[in-house]
Amino acid sequence: ILTEGTPLSFGKNFLYADDNINMALVKVAKILAAQGTCINHLKRSDDLVMSGGAMISSGATIGNNTTIGAFTVIHTGAVIGSSCHIGNNVTIGSDTIIGDNTTIGDGSRISTDSVFHYYDDGYVHFPGISRTIIGANVFIGSNAVIQRGTIQDTIISDGCVVGDLVDIGHDCEISENCRIVSQCGISGNVRIGSNSVIFGQSGIQNFVRIGENVVVKGRTIIPKDIPDGMTVSGQFGRSNIEELRLQSEIRKLFNERK
Repeated sequence: ILTEGTPLSFGKNFLYADDNINMALVKVAKILAAQGTCINHLKRSDDLVMSGGAMISSGATIGNNTTIGAFTVIHTGAVIGSSCHIGNNVTIGSDTIIGDNTTIGDGSRISTDSVFHYYDDGYVHFPGISRTIIGANVFIGSNAVIQRGTIQDTIISDGCVVGDLVDIGHDCEISENCRIVSQCGISGNVRIGSNSVIFGQSGIQNFVRIGENVVVKGRTIIPKDIPDGMTVSGQFGRSNIEELRLQSEIRKLFNERK
C-alpha cells in the first residue's frame, strides 16, 4: 500500500497494486515529487527575471540568436536552442527542451501541468514528473497546448509542424516530419509515425498508435490503431474509400425513402 512516506527510487522497486493500476501510478508520481526524486513541476519558478519584456528564469538556458517575445514566461531548467523564435505571451514550463531553429507562436503553452484522469471516485490530478522535448526545425502555431509527460516524456520530433489551437496530450510521441493541422485534439499516450498528416478538427483517442505516412482527413475521429500508409476519414477512422462508399450508400437509402 503506497503512502506519501513510502521511499521510492528509480530501478529498485517492485510494487504490488491492490487497486486500479492507474491510481497506483498517480500515487507513485506524487511520492517521487514529494520526496524530491523528481522535480515538482507544479512549483513555479521563484527566480524569474524581467528581460526584454519577458520573464525568464535564471535557471533557463537560451541559445544564440534566439528571440523571445513580450510577456513570455520561461521557467527554470528550460533549454532553448539557437536561432529559435518564441512569440509573445508564450509559457514554457520547467525542464522543457527545445531544439534549434524552432518557432513557437503567440499564446502557446508548452509543458502545461493540467493533467487529470477520471476514475470511479472522480477526477484525480496526475503530477507530471517528466518533460516535454521539442526537436529542431519544428513549427508550433499560435495558442497550441502541449502537456508535459507524466511518467515518460512528451516528444515532438524534428521537422514537425503543429497548427494553431492544437492540443497534444501528455506522454505523446510525434515522430519526424509530421503535420498536425489547426484545431486537432490528441489524447494522452498517442504515438504517431513519421511523415503522417492529421488534418484539421480531427481527434485521436488515448493510447492509439498511428503508423508512418498516414493521412487523416479533416474532422476524423480515430478510436483505434492505424497501420502504415493508410488514408482514413469519418467518425470511426475507416479507410477513406470505405467511408466514401458508406456515405454514398447512406445517401441512396435516404433518397429512396423520400
